[in-house]
Amino acid sequence: MSIFKKINNELTYNVTVTPKQKKSPLPRFQKNKSGKMLYIIVRDPESTNSSGNATHVTLIKLPITAPACPRSIKDLIAKFGTEEAKSGKYEITEHNFEEIMSHFKPANALYKKYRKEELHEKQSVVINEDKHSLCAIAAKLHEAVEMFDELESEDEINAEEAQELHQALYRIKTRLDAAKFPAVLFNDYVFSPSDSNNLQAIKRKRKGITSVSDASSLKRFAPYSSTLTPFDYKPKPKKAGEDAQKLIAYLAKAEANTN
Repeated sequence: MSIFKKINNELTYNVTVTPKQKKSPLPRFQKNKSGKMLYIIVRDPESTNSSGNATHVTLIKLPITAPACPRSIKDLIAKFGTEEAKSGKYEITEHNFEEIMSHFKPANALYKKYRKEELHEKQSVVINEDKHSLCAIAAKLHEAVEMFDELESEDEINAEEAQELHQALYRIKTRLDAAKFPAVLFNDYVFSPSDSNNLQAIKRKRKGITSVSDASSLKRFAPYSSTLTPFDYKPKPKKAGEDAQKLIAYLAKAEANTN
């Protein structure tokens, strides 16, 4: 069952929905069928359709996945208001704000709860023809590796794409480092032996490149010189593996204590 269906099922009995007043000129709350988006709309007699009937103008589009709760009407309009809402022609009242918040807050809390559970859940992923059960984030990263191999089997990755991948990997690395899980503590890359065939195939395509700094390598960057991030290299000394040594000693001591 999808996250949004779970939320809808749970909130059906817990949140009171104000009966619609279809011909009221006042702004009112509405949500779409899936429950993903919450709206404040208003019936505007000055805006008519081809049949001459007044049309509804959307003032607010508030997704229940929003990272934070709007603090006020002004904040709501600034972040989730349409151009019509920002024009000042229509007034969003305190009642409108309180009503949309009464739906948003419980839905948003449930979304974050179920989303967290979803991210921790194990997913089945095929790596080098073998099935593995991994957390959702790791599964997506391994899917990216399979996509890389698929591209390489038909063509070659270019310099611009390589930089974009390095930037994505850098973001993952910095977050793992911030969480105190640096790569130096995880040296058993269990899938690497099975990758040897794919890695050799990738290397064979570049057998003419003897060094990453020779002419045959550097010319790959020329077509993308205008789109690559400016090169600003600052050499850094290699960090000694002190943390890894401490971890090894700790694990050895823990193992000795359990024997």
